[in-house]
Amino acid sequence: MRRFKSIYFFLVVVVFFLACSQKKNTPQPVAAVQKVDKKISIHEIGRLEFIKSYSFVQSTTLNKKEIEKMWEETENSNPKDRNPADSALLRRFQKLGFVKDDGLLLDKFKYSNNLDTWLISPGGEKIRTWVEQDSTSGSNDKLIVSSGTDTAEIKIASFMQLEYALLDVKPGGNKEVVILNEHYLSNTYLYNLFVYEIKTVR
Repeated sequence: MRRFKSIYFFLVVVVFFLACSQKKNTPQPVAAVQKVDKKISIHEIGRLEFIKSYSFVQSTTLNKKEIEKMWEETENSNPKDRNPADSALLRRFQKLGFVKDDGLLLDKFKYSNNLDTWLISPGGEKIRTWVEQDSTSGSNDKLIVSSGTDTAEIKIASFMQLEYALLDVKPGGNKEVVILNEHYLSNTYLYNLFVYEIKTVR
């Protein structure tokens, strides 16, 4: 009788472990992950860099009068493109009236530290465009675009001042966001011109 109980207990344990093992190896249903397709995107499609240099103030060969004359001439001049040779983007800005020869016409841009405006896509969608500023370091600002419930962003750095324009840089009827970042380095003003294309999918 005792031997029978031992065999019975052994069989119960074996059945229990087999059941647990089978349950463990049974594939569990995996919840489907719904892929969300973004309907709006933003990409940098080109850039130009212009320069206005006052390095002559450090010259040891120029006298005070010569330096003052060069200073006045530089003040009244337009920042020059650093790489003007055979630039399709430069020619496009010339055609749009924002560049004359290789000089950037600063008065064509709107100065603002609070870019918040609207675009209309070719499909008729309203697109809000704004800059979210980094109040800590000032170098991690974001250009953000939004259409309906969909949003996209890209990192920018506004440095000293932020200037912008909404232009049809890439021919096709859809305006691009053009941001001009101005900063200063060793008696030189640098003007970095960035072009951002916004796309929407209906």
